[in-house]
Amino acid sequence: MTLPLNKRIDSFVELGKILGRLASGNLNSGKSEQTLALNFQDLQKNITSLNSWFTPEQVKNALLAISRSLDIYMLEKWLAFYPDLKQASGRKKIGVIIAGNIPLVGFHDFLSVLITNNIFIGKLSRREGGLLKFISKILTYIEPEYQNQIRFLDENIDNIDALIATGSDNTARYFNYSFKNLPTLIRKNRNGIAVLDGSETAIQLKELAKDVFSYFGLGCRNVSKIYVPESYSLKPLILAFKDYKSQLDHQGYRNNYKYQLAIANMGNVNFTDSGFLIFKNNTGLSSPIGTIFYQEYLKNTIHEIISLYKDQIQCVVGNGYIPFGKAQEPELREYADGIDTIKFLLALK
Repeated sequence: MTLPLNKRIDSFVELGKILGRLASGNLNSGKSEQTLALNFQDLQKNITSLNSWFTPEQVKNALLAISRSLDIYMLEKWLAFYPDLKQASGRKKIGVIIAGNIPLVGFHDFLSVLITNNIFIGKLSRREGGLLKFISKILTYIEPEYQNQIRFLDENIDNIDALIATGSDNTARYFNYSFKNLPTLIRKNRNGIAVLDGSETAIQLKELAKDVFSYFGLGCRNVSKIYVPESYSLKPLILAFKDYKSQLDHQGYRNNYKYQLAIANMGNVNFTDSGFLIFKNNTGLSSPIGTIFYQEYLKNTIHEIISLYKDQIQCVVGNGYIPFGKAQEPELREYADGIDTIKFLLALK
């Protein structure tokens, strides 16, 4: 049996509602959802022991972001760009290799494969903790037909029709070589940046802090570099970011911060220590945990800078760009690395 598009959409809308209730702790009183809550509590304990960066708060944030994106209006708005989708035969076996840097980072690929009526064959990072498997069980409870379209592998992926993979620049080269005879969508290292013009309000800068610190800054959409106008004072930024001093309560973050501070103190570098985050004047884009890079730009040159580094930039936050605070809440059509996943899947023959 092949699920028609409207049934696929409806099942993901229902999934979004359940994930929203799960994240907020407001599950229905029925036996099925209460069992779901208990299973999720056990899963969260296992995840935290396996990967300390996947704290309950970060997992909750990921669930809420996905829940908001699975709104019927958002889904229909997204899929309206693909008029051929209703006639798409699908049923291609799509191998999906998923990173484990932030919770549920592979959900958009999971959604894209299934919404195009293809077969999802997932290879998860060992540090992912089973979150996507858990969500897939909820989806197959909502719509049992998906049991024939979802598989997870512990071994290497083979016997597939196409590959979607996300990883480092080195793993991207490996994927391109190993799957050179297949259609592939390979993503590499990228970073989020912010562009300030000096007119930002205190509220906007507080929202920028969310873009920097969500998921401890481990996501490719997290802001790791801030471009500031000439003679910009860091004081408003330091003040706006102070609410995230609790990051130091996490041992991994604290250790990284102390290590980077020691390196900065030993080197001949220009930096400002806020007590929990190092602001370092640096031309690079990818700042380590506990550090944020910043760099002054000359008026009317920012577009040239963005163009120069476009292959290394995942998203740009700022006035005239993505709104502050929304870096980790992309719309469904904001594709990673700017590559249209649905278009890729619909083109498979």
